[in-house]
Amino acid sequence: MSDVYSAVDAPPVGVNLLAVNLHDVEFKRLKDPDGPLDAGGQLQLAIKVARPNETDLVVHILFRTEHPQLFKASALYGLRFRLEDDADVGDREEYWRLVAAQLAPVIAYPYARETLNSLAAKAGISGLILPVLNVGAIVPPSDISLAPIAEQTGE
Repeated sequence: MSDVYSAVDAPPVGVNLLAVNLHDVEFKRLKDPDGPLDAGGQLQLAIKVARPNETDLVVHILFRTEHPQLFKASALYGLRFRLEDDADVGDREEYWRLVAAQLAPVIAYPYARETLNSLAAKAGISGLILPVLNVGAIVPPSDISLAPIAEQTGE
């Protein structure tokens, strides 16, 4: 039996997800829809990362979509990852780029879909706002800019 999904470029095991937090959400209804939505708007994704210490990575992902003339919506999620003590991930910089570009969006996207689709329904807009997508392939790991590790203050 052949594998249906191959995670060749996916990060190796060795990282734990500590938290997924919704930091901000915005839904602006511009006018009443004339009927169900078509597949209109596109998803925009912005990723920023912070490294509070040697073993942690904080990824902020902004999911944004709009439908011309009807609405604008966005959700900002924060995810915190920690390397396991015995993790052998090779080049740590490259590993963190893979986590930020491929793993974090795949984890956060279902939350963003649910949040924005629920807000649209509550605003009286029927139809799928964010479809099922392979968000792990939207941002190449090479596009991720890693912030320097935060300096620890002495006590």
